[in-house]
Amino acid sequence: VVSANGRCFYTLDEGPIGVTDPRFPARWALMARDAFNGVLLWKRPLQPWGWQQWKPEIAEADWRTLRGQRGRFPAEVPRRLVAVQDRVYVTLGFHDAPLSILDAASGETLTQCAGSEGTQEIVVDNHTVFLRVQPSGAAEAARRGKKVTTRLLALDATTGHVRWSQEVGNMRPLSLAADGDAVVFVRGSKLVCHAQQEGRLRWEAECPPGGVLVIHKDVVLTTGKTGTNAFSLA
Repeated sequence: VVSANGRCFYTLDEGPIGVTDPRFPARWALMARDAFNGVLLWKRPLQPWGWQQWKPEIAEADWRTLRGQRGRFPAEVPRRLVAVQDRVYVTLGFHDAPLSILDAASGETLTQCAGSEGTQEIVVDNHTVFLRVQPSGAAEAARRGKKVTTRLLALDATTGHVRWSQEVGNMRPLSLAADGDAVVFVRGSKLVCHAQQEGRLRWEAECPPGGVLVIHKDVVLTTGKTGTNAFSLA
């Protein structure tokens, strides 16, 4: 769930609860409600979406024999939905879906951002949208030892026009963050910082393996087995 300007936004499977008959498939939608009284404002279908897309290796299996698979989603799915003021930034599909910018009040699509196909994560800061973009199948390719590259894309938060794009190697999922005039992420054993305005590389630093990355004021904080690590953003 995300919220902005008195509205809540979330994804929901409107398919029958507890029914495993394949004749009644999942029906995923993006929902918007009034944050004060819960009144439904609008909803948009999400297609394709669901466990068949999240785990294509079992898409043809009989889901009646699969325990809990319909509710196990990739960790980056929640990072495909961001709300800021009167705009909602979302992918309305799963594989190779572009970023769509919606009007938060009506749910209408204001723009579908060309060149953003394969958006995996969305971060908004300083009127700029930052995206981690990878083609479908990248995770499987990485598991097979193939080289995987990621694009870091910066777009105008109002128009959706691309400001800059950088090939940044294999960015670790869930490590993208932005604040001030910097955008940071983890690539391999490196913490990497780029300038927000033009995308130039500002610095790199050795970073112990970890899970959480956040920016607080002028400090980048990461956590891992060795504890919490702090890096100056300057």
